[in-house]
Amino acid sequence: MPMLNQDEKANLIHLAKAGDLPSQVWVDHEAALANIRAGKEGDFIVARFATTAPIVLATTGLTVIDGVTPVAGNIALVKDQGSSIQNGLYLVSAGAWTRVKDSTDGDILKSGMVVSVSEGTAAADTLWTLTTNAGFVVGTNNINFAQYVATGVSALTLAAGGGAATIGSVPAGGIAAANVQAALNELDGDKVSSVALALVTTPGGASYVGVFDTLNLITATNVESALAELVKYVPVALADPGTGVAIPVTRSASVAITTAAAETNSLAIPSFIGQKLLLYCNVYAVGDRVVTATAAIDASGKTIMTFGAAGDFIALEAIRVGGTLRWQVTANDGVALS
Repeated sequence: MPMLNQDEKANLIHLAKAGDLPSQVWVDHEAALANIRAGKEGDFIVARFATTAPIVLATTGLTVIDGVTPVAGNIALVKDQGSSIQNGLYLVSAGAWTRVKDSTDGDILKSGMVVSVSEGTAAADTLWTLTTNAGFVVGTNNINFAQYVATGVSALTLAAGGGAATIGSVPAGGIAAANVQAALNELDGDKVSSVALALVTTPGGASYVGVFDTLNLITATNVESALAELVKYVPVALADPGTGVAIPVTRSASVAITTAAAETNSLAIPSFIGQKLLLYCNVYAVGDRVVTATAAIDASGKTIMTFGAAGDFIALEAIRVGGTLRWQVTANDGVALS
């Protein structure tokens, strides 16, 4: 089964546009879903808005939710039902809401998947992870989502019990694990690498915990630094930096753009191989947003991205060409390249 090409991946995002769901989109949507079912990891599903409290799926219709007035055909993240079995991705309708096509058999709802919410008073520009363990059945088992907020990694603590020492990580908003191995596994949920702990004993009898990873993505020599290094691979929603400044490139992220006039941004080369960056126009008022990359972002040498309408979207991933890091377009819906 082939991986997502640019058009297929863009069609998935296209569904999230307010009021823009022609029936023929489903034809292309099916091709994108087929690729996701084949095991494509690390993709974002974009929902226009998310619930903040339980709703009645059969009668909610087009009622305002989290400050957003839904339009039939929008994708909504339903995450707060009294019965978590009902949680998931839904197509908005004036009548009863239905699960996004093909999510009814669990094909696109996968443990660890990330849903990016674009609008809402409380949930705008947030990321939500499906935390239910793999093997669940949609419509039978509980489906839970948790907001991902990455605020860094705090210092490690050493606690002794019964003569045995246990190293644990202090959560800093993005880590819920109570021990280092679990913290590494949690940060590694996006399959960025295969991480394990290794105990190394020094000649003086003292020991320290180090990490190794099979993809050689970690250069740290101690656990705290390794956790901090892994954090950058986990995507986070960033606010629009505004005009005349650089798009942040320190970690994987999605950036919601709001235009108020003819505006510009610069985009430096990525910080590390495999880094992902999603740029999308959330609100278009007056004037285009033009983002100029330091280096080419496609094989034809284009460096300029112009966002000219709400919903314009482009996905970039860091690759290495001739030993030099640069961005590569992996999906594009509406962004003019030059």
